[in-house]
Formats: sequence, C-alpha cells, structure tokens
Amino acid sequence: MSRIIRSSAAAMAACLLASCSAATVESAYSEVLETETSIEATTETTAEPTAQTTAEETWPEDRYEPFASGHGFSLIEEGCATAVTDQQYGTCWAHSAATSIESNLLLTRGETITIDPLDIVDATYGSVARLDPDREGFHPRQYSAYNVGAGPIQTIAGLANGIECGIVLTDASDYSELSREQIQEALRTSGAFTVGYLDRSTDYYEIYGFTTLNNHEDIGDHSVTVVGWDDDFPGEYFDPPAQEDGAWLVQNSFSERWGDGGYFWLSYETGFEEPVAYEGSTGYSHVCSYDGSCTNTITTGGQTVLANVFEQEGILGAIGTYTPDYNQQITMEIYDGVLDDGELLYSASEEFTCRGYHTVELPEPLQVDTFTIVVRYESEAPVEGESTEAFYDDSYIAYIASSEPGQSYVLIDNEWIDLSDPDISGLLDIEFVPNNACIKALFI
Repeated sequence: MSRIIRSSAAAMAACLLASCSAATVESAYSEVLETETSIEATTETTAEPTAQTTAEETWPEDRYEPFASGHGFSLIEEGCATAVTDQQYGTCWAHSAATSIESNLLLTRGETITIDPLDIVDATYGSVARLDPDREGFHPRQYSAYNVGAGPIQTIAGLANGIECGIVLTDASDYSELSREQIQEALRTSGAFTVGYLDRSTDYYEIYGFTTLNNHEDIGDHSVTVVGWDDDFPGEYFDPPAQEDGAWLVQNSFSERWGDGGYFWLSYETGFEEPVAYEGSTGYSHVCSYDGSCTNTITTGGQTVLANVFEQEGILGAIGTYTPDYNQQITMEIYDGVLDDGELLYSASEEFTCRGYHTVELPEPLQVDTFTIVVRYESEAPVEGESTEAFYDDSYIAYIASSEPGQSYVLIDNEWIDLSDPDISGLLDIEFVPNNACIKALFI
C-alpha cells in the first residue's frame, strides 16, 4: 500500500499544480506571535506589508461602495463568511483549502464546520508534531511539513482520504479553463475557491480603506481564497491602475489585522494560477484506497478501464476517482467479488465539467465484503505514478508508491492485467511504473 515516509523536512515532489512554500511568508507577512521571545525562530516572519501609496485619511464622498451596482457577489454579504485565519510558516495552502471547504458546507448545506488547517498538513505529509513554541529547544525548521508548502495535487491527495475532524473530500474541481462568468457562477453556487498568485509586499496598495493588488506576473507563490467579485470595482483603485474595472474579493490568511480586515481586492487583470474549489462531507466514516496521490495517467487507446479490488466489510456510500480532462464522462460499476466475475451491484455514468477529483454518491448504500469497483474512462485514466522525492533547503521528504498483486488492474485486449505486473510498463507502452489505480471506496 502506498505511504508517505517523512524525514527531517522538505518538499513533496514536483507539483503538477501551483505550489506555495515558506518563501511565501517571507515575501509578504506572517503575524508575529504575541511575545517576541515566544518564537524567536519564526524566521519566516516579516512586518506587515506597507503599501506603495496611501490615500488621504478622509475618504471622498464618491468613494466606491462594492456590490452597490448589483454587478457582483460576496459570500460575506450572503451571510456565508468563514473565519479569517492567521497562518504560521508556509501553510497558506492548507488554510485556503480549509476555508474553501468550510465555505462550501456553509453555503450548500448550512453546516458551520471549523477545519484546523494543520489537520490538512498532517493528512498530506503524514503524522507530524504540532507547533509548540513552549517546547524546550523548539525551532520551526524541525517541523518541515509546516514549511515546505504544497499544491492542489498534494492537498487533494491528503483530503481525499479524510482528515482528523471527520471531513472527507467529495470534490476538487479545477476551474482553470472556465470563463470568468462560469467561475463566478460556480462561486455563487458552490462556495469559495483557492488560487495561487505572486505575493509581494510592494505590490499592495491602500486606498480609501481598501487593500488592492494588480500585477501581471505569471508566478504563484501564495495561496488564498476567492470569496466574491465585483465587476465594477474601479480600475483606478489599483497601482498601477487597471485598464478595466472589476476585481475578485480575496480572503487572506494573514489575520484580520492585515489588509481590509483580512481581505483584499485582486484586479481581473492580475493573473492567478490553478483555481480549485474544494467540497467536503461529514457523512463518511472512512475511505479505502491504495493510491497516495494521482501523479500520472495511462491509456489503452480509446476507452481505458481500471479496477480496484477491495476486501472491506461495511456499507459503501460513494465512489471516488479523478478526471484528467474537462467535460469527461466516466462509467462506474460495482461487482460482488473479484473483478467482473461476480454479480453487478451498481452501474452508472456521470459527466464532469471540470478536471479534478470527484465522488459519486450511490443512490442506495451497499452492504459489501469483497467487491470490485470498475471505472471506464473516455481516454486517459488516473494512476498513482512512481515514487518521488524532493529537497527543501537541507531537508528531504520522499513519497513511496507501490502496487501489490491483487489490488489494481487495467483491461488490455479484454483481459485484466494486474498493475503490479513487472511487464506492465511495456504492455502499456509507457516509460514509468503506473502503480495503483486512483479509485476510492467511501464508507458510511
């Protein structure tokens, strides 16, 4: 079974999506803890960003009032605000993901859930010691997981298997190829989404009580959460001035003392990377899975069919998998027993607009013991990929992938081939070891 082995520190392997590192905090702001001596080792801490220009203290009578024109939307205005958090070290990615899930549950289900972002860090990088500034000899560099950062690929992998507070990821949709209008509508109906952007203290601008940012760098080093938009937010309220009006309302994780109560306005002209919306549920007890993450895909030409065989007694409530492309239809089947030799218990097809991780809830939960989930993908199919390793400063972390016989299969020429077969790379004409299929069983 795949597992994460943690050494003294460092980064997960190269992110397929945007990554946020400890340099993020150096680049802008991490709130100094109450006493200067409590964490003198907060080496990633700098002062609050100072805007390049500050408007007069007296606001003009014609100061723009956001959302007054009716051409915008805000989760805050809708009564679905979530708490502004105060990150420590390079954990912005976990804070933004937690805010996205909290927002989704509040907006769509009326559930007020508080997620500890460090639970997401723990789920992503394995069990690690919590930050304890009172511990003798404490130094934050001892705790690499809080400094190395992560992108959506790692975050999704951690959340998909569930976190300590009982939340299980049910959807993570990548909005990258959606239009602005489609993203806005998704925010209105599904809740906040995360984005990565370049965070530099010199780029922020304070004017008439607003904190704004407008840069055109295609680099992402910090993760935040988009909670609204206003198509008429004035372009002249940015420095440099934006050529068009309109901005995203962004919730940061630098505490309420930063910016406009923890928020700022991001011009439509500013590029951001990898917009991802996270959805979660408290309705599942545990997840059965062989993969630790989804880092690659395979194809058999045309439709690609994968299967996972599970030996787990309980009540099955949903199936989880990834779609590598947009507007992709998949067909899911559940068989009693090993592979498709047993009774067909369930079959359904679903189409997903966005690529990412998705789950399909069964119309009626199934009592299972030994069972097989077969997923038919239109083209490419998600697999775990090979083991990876990476370094951060003088520290190191390794992700160890493995596939054991009897777990995951691919259908080649109408024959089930075990993905642990030593000849599997040649059979699939690929140059890597695919390891396990990315198919999960969610139990209630």
